[in-house]
Amino acid sequence: VSIDDIAISDGEPGDITNKIRSEYMDIVFGRNEKYIHWLTKVDS
Repeated sequence: VSIDDIAISDGEPGDITNKIRSEYMDIVFGRNEKYIHWLTKVDS
């Protein structure tokens, strides 16, 4: 990844990004009870 032709990373997600992604996925799939009240169940 680069900005103004200056390389700033290798293009792979880092530890922080991976942690945020993991926490987000746990929340949106209802695997984190702390945030279960954020979800709205719908019939399918």
